[in-house]
Amino acid sequence: MAMLEVRDLEVYYGVIQAIKGISFDVNQGEIVALIGANGAGKTTTLHTITGLISAKTGKIVYEGTDITRVPGYKLVGMGIAHVPEDRNLNGSAPEMSVRDNLIAASLDKLSKGTILDRKAIEDYCEACVEDFRVKTSSLDISIKSLSGGNIQKAIVAREFTAGADIIILNQPTRGVDVGAMEFIHKKILEMRDEKKSLILVSADLAELKALSDRIIVFHQGTIAGVLDDVPNTTEEELGLYMLGLKSDSEEKLKEA
Repeated sequence: MAMLEVRDLEVYYGVIQAIKGISFDVNQGEIVALIGANGAGKTTTLHTITGLISAKTGKIVYEGTDITRVPGYKLVGMGIAHVPEDRNLNGSAPEMSVRDNLIAASLDKLSKGTILDRKAIEDYCEACVEDFRVKTSSLDISIKSLSGGNIQKAIVAREFTAGADIIILNQPTRGVDVGAMEFIHKKILEMRDEKKSLILVSADLAELKALSDRIIVFHQGTIAGVLDDVPNTTEEELGLYMLGLKSDSEEKLKEA
């Protein structure tokens, strides 16, 4: 069952067409990786789905609802979570506390009407810190005081516990140590096993192959290939698609 449908999406930066009529689905309980060279369109596609930039034409449909023009801040309450590429620039509020960063995506369930439920907040934050192994001396210190890996784990904790059905991951393990990377990988697979739908962008091809059920390859704003047999897909084959030296038939691309 398709949780997210992207149809005939076109995106422009000024007069430059960045996305050229792409279409694909993300099914329930599936991890779909988007890969491509820099500027190929994968990150622009993520930014369009998450409401950071606007599409010129086409549709993005989430569980039957057209979200093409919905701003990013409203998507959280609709069940779409986002771990952004830059944890300091737009993944966290560096000057705010660990507590405030953790609760940002779950305020509705941590409130009684318009009043925050302090006990529920403390219980929730303590569970996040424990379950996601966030090393912090206190929930009151600013999140920028934590190491990069622990900031990343806190962001993953916030997004993975917000009750979302779709989780969009842009470089989820960039700049973290091996232990944190393995832990985040484990949590990503747990989300998939809980029938969440995930979209993954990563510069690490080994990470993509280890986690993905399908890989969609971008080239110059279009989809060049859709790879279902991920374990048997070689990096050389991916490279051919990324360079535009290989592409799938129109019939196969329609099945994306």
